[in-house]
Amino acid sequence: MKADRDNENNIFNKIIFYLICLLPISIIAGSLVININVILIILFFLIEIIKKNKYFVFNNYIVLLFIIYYVYLILSSILIAESDESLLRSIGVIRYLLLSLSIAYIIKNLDQKKILYFWGIIFLIVSFDILFEYIFGENILGYKSGYHGRIASFTGDELNIGGYYFGFFLLTSVLLIKKNYLFPISILFFLFISIIIGERANFLKVFLLVTFLFLFIYKISLKKKIASIILFSIFTVGIIASDEKLSGRFYTQFQQNDLKFFTGIKTRTPHYSHYITSIKIFKDYPLFGIGIKNFRNISHKKEYHGTGTGSYGGGPHPHQTHLELLSETGLIGYFILISIFIYSLYFGIREYVKSKNIFLACSIIFVLVTFIPLIPSGSFFTTYTATIFWINYGFLLGNSKIINLK
Repeated sequence: MKADRDNENNIFNKIIFYLICLLPISIIAGSLVININVILIILFFLIEIIKKNKYFVFNNYIVLLFIIYYVYLILSSILIAESDESLLRSIGVIRYLLLSLSIAYIIKNLDQKKILYFWGIIFLIVSFDILFEYIFGENILGYKSGYHGRIASFTGDELNIGGYYFGFFLLTSVLLIKKNYLFPISILFFLFISIIIGERANFLKVFLLVTFLFLFIYKISLKKKIASIILFSIFTVGIIASDEKLSGRFYTQFQQNDLKFFTGIKTRTPHYSHYITSIKIFKDYPLFGIGIKNFRNISHKKEYHGTGTGSYGGGPHPHQTHLELLSETGLIGYFILISIFIYSLYFGIREYVKSKNIFLACSIIFVLVTFIPLIPSGSFFTTYTATIFWINYGFLLGNSKIINLK
């Protein structure tokens, strides 16, 4: 009887282990594959919880807060939103909490390094594919970028490989942290790849990950930490200055658009227009917002045309996480969600001080950088971006003592 149970456990562990290992590949493959993979992971996780009567996994403040947030999203979508899509998206949000719990449960009970080594191999393949496209104009599958100065890689027309790189950079590269000189060299290589992708916002996030990594995780003297960050900065400037396309993407567009925005000068850039429109929507719907994924409908209304800039502010999302949360979920939804992450970060940081768990530190840094204000971002609620975020959040839960998983 015991042998049968052990065999069942081994089969379960293998299946869910491989499903989690395949997450980076499914993210590249597209939303349909992502959702199938995520649903299978959640299904096996719930079967495990039910069969072994491990309902204590759900008995914690994080799950309680998330359920409150989940119910709130559904109710606000029913009462406020003007499209059925918002309600359907709200109902589907529960899968992200379950995905994080599934990952947390598995890495708590299995060797997470095996998963991360597999992810590291995929990350390397993607890195060399980006380099290949940068040199030859198309990736190894023949995909080409239709946007001047940006790399498509395996994501093709979606042009969101930068978000993928930001999402998996820290957890995979930190595996090399004990490899002496190989670690800073590998960081330089990955930083170079992040630059040539041509996505300014995601590169800035990656650079911040590198900065925090060297300041708080990499165990070298303070002088070497500062020297390394200065070296990375000089390296970044040199790479960008040496390439005409990158110079146009980083320097020229920054001077013409971003610098004006940060100095308070009105511009007609799409991002700035989206920001102003989302702020206006938030002022009109301050408490409950307009419902998730509803910015694409409301922002095209006549009353928001040319808001503040004389340019068109309609779009799929506000292109900034905080503005998206405020405009689509209102102050109430924003407060609940941010409370979940503040609570998680507080206990995560407290646990890291005790354990010095580098994987916990990586997930903490990722969450912090994700929520840095002003930096443009993809939609927080899209399958692609959300899956990457909640994977990293799952590592935060699994490597801390915020919830009981054993």
